[in-house]
Amino acid sequence: MNMKKKSFLGIGCCASLVCVLLVSCQAVGQAALKKVRPAQEKGFPKYRGQLFLGETVSIVDLPIQPFKLKTPDGKVVSNDQLLGKVVVLDFWSTWCSPCKKLTAELSSAFQQRKFFKRSDFQMIGVNYNEDLVSKGGDPIKYWKEHGYKFPMTVNNNAYGKSISAGNPTIVVIGKDGIVKGRWDAWTPSTAREVSMFTSVLLDNPEIGIEDISRAAAAGDYEKAEYFSSAFLAKYPEEVEYVAPLRFSILMEKSQSDALYFIRPVLINAIDYKKIVTAIVQSEFDKEQATVEAEFKRTELPTNYVEDIMGLTKDRAFDYVVERANLQYNADLFIVLSEEALQDGDKEGGIAFLERALKIISDKINSWESESKRLRDRLKGLKAN
Repeated sequence: MNMKKKSFLGIGCCASLVCVLLVSCQAVGQAALKKVRPAQEKGFPKYRGQLFLGETVSIVDLPIQPFKLKTPDGKVVSNDQLLGKVVVLDFWSTWCSPCKKLTAELSSAFQQRKFFKRSDFQMIGVNYNEDLVSKGGDPIKYWKEHGYKFPMTVNNNAYGKSISAGNPTIVVIGKDGIVKGRWDAWTPSTAREVSMFTSVLLDNPEIGIEDISRAAAAGDYEKAEYFSSAFLAKYPEEVEYVAPLRFSILMEKSQSDALYFIRPVLINAIDYKKIVTAIVQSEFDKEQATVEAEFKRTELPTNYVEDIMGLTKDRAFDYVVERANLQYNADLFIVLSEEALQDGDKEGGIAFLERALKIISDKINSWESESKRLRDRLKGLKAN
């Protein structure tokens, strides 16, 4: 379950995100000058997919299995021809609905980023397992009808099986012919992940805190999230300064992801009050901009400052949750519990689940009380 934005902390105003950066950078010092090129880092984030059969596939970080794929008009596309380009292989079939959905989403995402106009990029639709399910599909006709701006190849079963491809499977190959990433399923975020991942391989960007903020201010939250993740992978010691900005970015995509990120930061932070202040400052500035129809930085009211200064560390996370008006959202805490358990955080999983149960229990008690009141009222009305 992915809890989407709904409250003030889902920042839709670029000025608010810049404000978070400014609040952070006042304390950052040298952190604002640090840069990272994720594509050149040893810890460059890579994706390793899972096959639908449950087998782990280890082709990432290895040279791509050599291929010579034929287009419907008989042309041959080989891996040797594509050296020096970032290549996206999209394994699909006409009977596979997730495949077709992913192809369409990738095509749209790549067009938006203008990848198809680049000479150092190539996407190939690799028709695969077309005869696995007999539904009378015609891949050549399908491709022409949809007008995709990249080639499609046919009769690829042997090659697909050689790399244990599924339906769908996406393989991203770097300019050096090394497999950089692989996805073996459609999810609502797959196309965005592949697009962002490909963009980093193509542009090899140098990323600093200012670049994270600029991407967020432009509304490119996928890029902003990736940039902030890459920056923190290189400079984990700067998490306290980047945390408010990353939290705001994540709130644009998923409340559960944002809260799951900020909780351990607040627990472990030396200056947790400064992080909370930056988050609340962003919220307050956005509220003021809504009222005044113009963004301008304002001082936090005295009661806000007093609340934050009086926070103990074990109350910091709860305060952020309350400011987001999410303290009664049982579904959100159930999601947080599952995420914590998946990451091996049993203590956190239990704490979140206990909180969800308390919310539900309080609602049940409230409804029972209200139900009793209404029954008594109805009984009195009937008696008279």
